[in-house]
Amino acid sequence: MEKTEKIKKIVFTGGPCSGKTTGLSYVQEKLADYGFQAFVVPEVATDIIKSGFHLQKGISPENFQKSILMHILERENRWEETAKYFPNQKKVLLCDRGAMDGMAYIAPEIFIELVRDIGYGIVDLRDGRYDGGIIHLRTAALGAEKFYTLINNSARKETIEEARALDEKTLLAWNGHPKLRVIDNGTDFAGKMRRTLQTICRFLEIPVPLEIERKYLIRRMKPKDLPVAYQEIEIEQHYLKSDSEEEMRLRKRGQNEHFVYYLTSKRQSKPGVRIETERMISRKEFDILLKLKDPNFNPIIKKRYCFIWENQYFELDIIEREPMNFHLLEIELTEEQDSVKIPPFIKVLEDVTTKKDFSNYELARR
Repeated sequence: MEKTEKIKKIVFTGGPCSGKTTGLSYVQEKLADYGFQAFVVPEVATDIIKSGFHLQKGISPENFQKSILMHILERENRWEETAKYFPNQKKVLLCDRGAMDGMAYIAPEIFIELVRDIGYGIVDLRDGRYDGGIIHLRTAALGAEKFYTLINNSARKETIEEARALDEKTLLAWNGHPKLRVIDNGTDFAGKMRRTLQTICRFLEIPVPLEIERKYLIRRMKPKDLPVAYQEIEIEQHYLKSDSEEEMRLRKRGQNEHFVYYLTSKRQSKPGVRIETERMISRKEFDILLKLKDPNFNPIIKKRYCFIWENQYFELDIIEREPMNFHLLEIELTEEQDSVKIPPFIKVLEDVTTKKDFSNYELARR
């Protein structure tokens, strides 16, 4: 009899020589200390190439990537089904690369069409499938060049310049995911591993899920003027009736008429730091819970523009629906003491992180 248990998937991705193999092993071992049983889903592309299926003359890159993508989906499904039969109540899948990585190797528009051909949408494949989060480990070719090597992976042949380009394309393939985190080479490798573990602990709410964010009111701008690649996301939020200080929120998030749905509860521990729990729900659950929305709150409908700058993942929210009319820039941090590098093309008017009036909760209040 098939189990119906849902197990979170966390993707480890990044450019060549980024530390994925070591990171997966390190995190798997450390999560055991927290009572989690972590199952590692091996990388498909490397297995296929090492098996003799090289991309050769006469074989289109599109067909090659389609085969890899279908193997990824099948392998992840089989690992998840097998993991459900293990008795541990705290389980997670750590995926060595994920379904979106293929976009780094062919034109994005061709990849999107390929995804449609096998019955998926990009939002389903990127956001809905990997509900645990995305860890992008920067290649050593970006900031740790003296450690760049391909000795530990015979399927890789990239030069430093090629590794940098591939790293960037891979990162952009995942741009738009609500839990994308970039782990750079700003510390030594041991520090890189600790930051990776710390980020995953937050994904899995270990020991408590702290949401540490900075929020800035910025000068109004046209998204098309952003000088970097971005993903435009549609967001609709509703607040539910609550008898406590806990904030209960329904969220619909997606693009191109494809959406995923979330139920979130938040409780502030101090200004700028909140304890948060969130789970993905079905469209049916969303519609049922929507009947419990608090009549004292307006829905928040906004466009979110996700982009990467200096290894930081920013979210530019544009709310242009009366009585709200704001442009807000947000970034989520790993540690409270982390500094934020504001992009030069953004003009900050005020840091409103601790300004209660700029919280979504207060903006929605009638």
